[in-house]
Amino acid sequence: MKILIKDPKELIDSDLTPEQIGLCTIVLLLKENCSKMTLAKFKTKVKIKDYTKALIDLHEKGFIKWSGYELAKSRVGRKKIDPKIIDIVQFMNSVFGQRRKPDTKTFYSKLVTLLKSYTVEDIKTVIQHRHKVWANDKKMKQHLVAETVFGIRKFDKYLVLAQKDLGSFGSKTVVELSLKKGDIIDYNIAQNLLPNTTYLVKGYRLDEDGNTIGNGVEERKNGKVILRLVKAMAQSGRVNYQYQYIETI
Repeated sequence: MKILIKDPKELIDSDLTPEQIGLCTIVLLLKENCSKMTLAKFKTKVKIKDYTKALIDLHEKGFIKWSGYELAKSRVGRKKIDPKIIDIVQFMNSVFGQRRKPDTKTFYSKLVTLLKSYTVEDIKTVIQHRHKVWANDKKMKQHLVAETVFGIRKFDKYLVLAQKDLGSFGSKTVVELSLKKGDIIDYNIAQNLLPNTTYLVKGYRLDEDGNTIGNGVEERKNGKVILRLVKAMAQSGRVNYQYQYIETI
C-alpha cells in the first residue's frame, strides 16, 4: 500500500469523507515525524478491517495504491452468505474431515447454482454417497472435494446413483450427526444411521451398572440392523450391550 498524495491540500479540495481524510492525514503526519513509518506498519497500529470500505474508496479515487484492493473489494461486494450454503459446507466438512469455508470462491458459485434446482437434502445426500463410494478407493479418494462433488454437469448423475443406492428415505438418507471414533451409538443416534450403509463398530457387554466388560468385539453391521438391536434394548429397558462407532465403511 502506497500513499499517492503529494500535497495535503489535495485532501481539502477532494470529496472525501471525514473518515477518509482523517486516515490520510494521520499517515501523512506520521510519515513527516517518523520517516520509517510505512503503511504496512500503520496497519499494525490500527484495526484496518474497520476501515476497509474507506480504503477501497481511497484506492479507487487515486489517493492510495493498495495491493489488497481486489481481494477486499470482492469480499465487501459479496452478499451475505446463504444459511443453506453454510449448513451444506459444515455438513461436508464433518463427512469429509475437512475445514473448507462457505465463501470459498472455487465452489461458492456452484452451490448457488445447485440450490436453484436441488434441495439442501439432495446435496447432503450426494455428499454422503460420494464419501461412501470414494473414501476407501485410493484412486478416487482424491476427488472428495467440493469442487468435484458440486460439479454442475455430473451432479444429477451423482444424485440418481445416491438415491438408488441409499433408497428413498427422505431426510434420513443423510446422517445429521458428526460421529467420531469411540462415540456410543444410543437409540437417538441409531435412528439417524443410513439403513443400507455398513458401519464398523465395537460391541461391548455391559455389567449391571452399565460399565463395559472386556475389550469388546469389532463387528460390521448396516444401519438398519444396529437400529433394530438398539431399539429392542431401549424398549425392553434392559440395556446389556453397547455399540461404539469406529468408522463408516
